[in-house]
Amino acid sequence: NVSYNLIISGTIESLKNKENIKKIKNKIRSEIKSSLDKDKILNKEDKELLNKFYLKLKNEFQSID
Repeated sequence: NVSYNLIISGTIESLKNKENIKKIKNKIRSEIKSSLDKDKILNKEDKELLNKFYLKLKNEFQSID
């Protein structure tokens, strides 16, 4: 509960401000652009984590009626 109050709630509050939303969008765009110049974007641990997440999503989408 303390972690939520210290980390998450402050972040959620900052997303209510349109100027903060613009800053976050611009930061994400900037990071994406800079990552495109790199040979490798992800480290091994991140690749494994994202792959597991992707496989889980893929499995859930296959069960859609």
